[in-house]
Amino acid sequence: MSRDLSSVLLVSHAGVNLAIFRRALISRLLAEGVRVTCAVPEDRYAPQLRTMGADVRHYGLARGSLSPTGMFRAARSLGDAVRAVAPDLIHSFTHQPNITARLAAGRDYLVINSVTGLGSMFLGRSASGALKRGLMRQAYRRTASRCRAMVFQNPDDLSFFRDHGMLGECRAVMVRGTGVNVRRFTPDAVLHDEVRALRKGLGIATDSTESTGAVVVTLAGRLLRDKGVAEFLAAADMLAGRFPEAVFLLVGEPDPGNPSDLGPAVMEAARSRPHIKAPGWIDDMARVWAASDVAVLPSYREGLPVTMQEALACGLPVVTTDAPGCREVVNQGVNGFLVPTRDAGALADALALLLADEDLRRTMGRAGRDKAVAEFDADALAGQMLSLYRNLTTGTEVGP
Repeated sequence: MSRDLSSVLLVSHAGVNLAIFRRALISRLLAEGVRVTCAVPEDRYAPQLRTMGADVRHYGLARGSLSPTGMFRAARSLGDAVRAVAPDLIHSFTHQPNITARLAAGRDYLVINSVTGLGSMFLGRSASGALKRGLMRQAYRRTASRCRAMVFQNPDDLSFFRDHGMLGECRAVMVRGTGVNVRRFTPDAVLHDEVRALRKGLGIATDSTESTGAVVVTLAGRLLRDKGVAEFLAAADMLAGRFPEAVFLLVGEPDPGNPSDLGPAVMEAARSRPHIKAPGWIDDMARVWAASDVAVLPSYREGLPVTMQEALACGLPVVTTDAPGCREVVNQGVNGFLVPTRDAGALADALALLLADEDLRRTMGRAGRDKAVAEFDADALAGQMLSLYRNLTTGTEVGP
């Protein structure tokens, strides 16, 4: 049945997921005259969403909990927002909101799910992790008829859902991430003197010449085991004696709602090492990348990591893992290096190549910038999502 696209409800487990990573999509929808409502648990990002022009509705979600009681309680809470907004389309992001949106909408609304990576819900190796995987697989299978389309960021995740019977009759659509603002994230986004000041503010020594001093290797992300934080810290320890000019910058904070959370003790331990700086989370990532020389993400699996797309756009070489989602951002040996997961030694070896060769960093950085502009422009990817919305609301066939 054909309908106009006048109102969209975006559903997430956290306000930051929409305020930061879905900014281009929200702006594009608003520019097209579509009313945007964001359904999120209460957090500090609601004012940012409202400033952008979106409405905000809060709903109750116990992150990480898959108890039937908790899931149905969250669905009832979200259902209140759904009925109040009566959107033409509901688009949810990440696993818990995906199932919650299906339950809340029932069969009365058009629902799209985005799988932004398998995440800790599917990566845990413990007995509890296996139990959660089984519960989530069943939840996706049993509610599949309530979802019109599922959006994937990489082909490995799509194959996983298909192989495990989690798609049902949903249409599978590939949109390569949320992208990055390639006009804001640029190699010259921050002036040289500002970079020196930024580094000084982070406690990174600078010299008195035209150089900014230390070679800064940065990991930006939540302090999760699955992000490879332990491997990053181990590689930093391996390289500290060999490259005394290197500084390893860990930009992130714990995520207590995530089963892979490493907790505040990891940050404290990191801060005790002289070659590591751990300032916590910094909202202005363009400035973080301006103060960096190499970007690293030793993650075990991703959807398509936004931080690495930002780093590429800023002209940095990238070292990440040869894992689903991560491998999408690197052309091996061209704009960076891919290393095996859970291998601190291999990570250290790849970083050593870049620490030792400034020309290589520059050459790979230029190639990375070209890749970001060609493949990860947030405006272009938001346009793809808007086309999907319109295709679905008008009944046009989409997907492979």
